[in-house]
Amino acid sequence: MLHASWPFATLTVTNERLDLNASLIGTYSFTPDQIISIEPYGQILLGGRGIRINHTVTNYNEIVVFSAFKDPNEIIAEIKKTGFLDRASSTINQEVKAEVLERQKQGRFPIRVSVAITIALVWIVLVFVDIIRGFQNEGNGFPYGNGILIAIGFLLIVSTLALFSKDFRKYILKEGRDIKEIDKFLYFLILLCGFMLVAMVLARK
Repeated sequence: MLHASWPFATLTVTNERLDLNASLIGTYSFTPDQIISIEPYGQILLGGRGIRINHTVTNYNEIVVFSAFKDPNEIIAEIKKTGFLDRASSTINQEVKAEVLERQKQGRFPIRVSVAITIALVWIVLVFVDIIRGFQNEGNGFPYGNGILIAIGFLLIVSTLALFSKDFRKYILKEGRDIKEIDKFLYFLILLCGFMLVAMVLARK
């Protein structure tokens, strides 16, 4: 099971749709007719609290939970104020319905599967080569070569391009998806990669 909380998870609700954006874990989108119920939930990792979304979307996880610092009942009350749970009087715009269904068909993750696999393979190969060299190192100096540095730099470049290059986003994102679904994770990744690069370069001196 995977868990994400603020700032990597956000819940957005209107009277026509509910979107739970959990960054790298993916985005869950629902229309009112796909929701069975929304209830308080208190069995989240590290004893947190949140709400459980009971739904009918077959290609989503059965258990979908949004954790938050607020009282779960307050969150549910705010959702009710939007009219989202008032299924009897809810009129769903067909364009909104079509967009949500397309997102569900594409899956939670906004990045194209082929692109994600390519990035992962490049990173694994670069790191694996240096791990082999590390085992062969006799203990003199820094145990790894340039492979790990290149791998981290590669992630840094990919993350930066994804955030700031529209042309690159068109290549890596599924049709109709938005980089905002994973932008917080990308900013975190850029910060982490930058810190690791500086630390590893200094360690080699």
